[in-house]
Amino acid sequence: METIFKGALIDPSLFHALSLVLSLAANNNLPNVDVLQHRGELLRGIRVNIKGLHGAPQVSTLTAMLLLIGYEYRIDGANCNTIATHIQGVQTMMKLCKERNVALIDEVQRALFWQDLLSCLMAGTPRFLSHKDFDDFQNPTAIDRSQRRTIPQGLNTSMSQWPPEFASVLQDLNALCWLVDSQCNPNRDAIDLFPIDNIQANLESRLVDLLSECRRAPADNDPWYEACILGAYICTYKLSTGIWMGCYIPEVCIQQIFQVLTQVPQGSQYEYAPALLQWLLFVCGGMTDRTNLRLQVATMIRKMFPDPTEDPKQEWETLRTTLKSFIWCERTMDKKVFLFWNEVYAEASSVYRTKQKMKHDRPADSRIRMI
Repeated sequence: METIFKGALIDPSLFHALSLVLSLAANNNLPNVDVLQHRGELLRGIRVNIKGLHGAPQVSTLTAMLLLIGYEYRIDGANCNTIATHIQGVQTMMKLCKERNVALIDEVQRALFWQDLLSCLMAGTPRFLSHKDFDDFQNPTAIDRSQRRTIPQGLNTSMSQWPPEFASVLQDLNALCWLVDSQCNPNRDAIDLFPIDNIQANLESRLVDLLSECRRAPADNDPWYEACILGAYICTYKLSTGIWMGCYIPEVCIQQIFQVLTQVPQGSQYEYAPALLQWLLFVCGGMTDRTNLRLQVATMIRKMFPDPTEDPKQEWETLRTTLKSFIWCERTMDKKVFLFWNEVYAEASSVYRTKQKMKHDRPADSRIRMI
């Protein structure tokens, strides 16, 4: 931290910013007296630093403001306009640094990009930054565009109704999934082989831009399209998480998918795209570690789709073939979704395991009979 902040840790505003997010985490994301006290001291420290600004802003002030933004979109009732104001404030300070030829550390610039992106995803703030503003994020150059850069077969029929920009993102994401599966063995992380974090930044930024655009015209919005953007975001996020492994962002996306699915017209609401609904629900259930969310998704799946003991189409291998026709990465999704399928259909999964064991043991049985 000292290498990054270069003495900034002695600044009271950064101390209170770090204390704020730690206190919030310790109290299960619920504000209490300690949290509010640190927030008050943090705001006071930021005001003092800005008022006494001489030359370029301090890294500690920028970092403290970024942590404050992260705090705000985690708290119920956080004002979207306040978050946007703070993001603009950090952006203005960074422009001051640029005008005065002060080199900002890469970590702070990247942090501002992610706070801007996630604030738009979670709180609906406007985008002030883009992947186009960062050299590392502009183009997903590590993707071999000649291999597997195609629209997943399961989504082909919907593409004519949705923006061509979304088709382009899906092509890149499909190619990235293939790259992860083909080049990453179980003992190596994707980031050791190529800059997957930069590709994720590019894809996630483009997806959030599309999400923001479609939400600006809710009357014309297709709920299936919005749900697919969020599903693609979860798949992209989970391709490589590194130290950012956690539940919060997938949880927010899943909750938003549930809200969007309620907007699908009633009656024969899911007959239009039953396979798409399956993919969305199994991505939601398999890609979260939150027990309450997994139960919620499992309940909806059992309601919408019959038990595999009644309908062979829902058996795991058949279902897996269906899911793979959409966005699918075997390395990051296969095992997790299979475990979730076991939770959804506990009885059927027991039958499935028995069948697999019998299939595996059959050669030995035949030899015994011959003897």
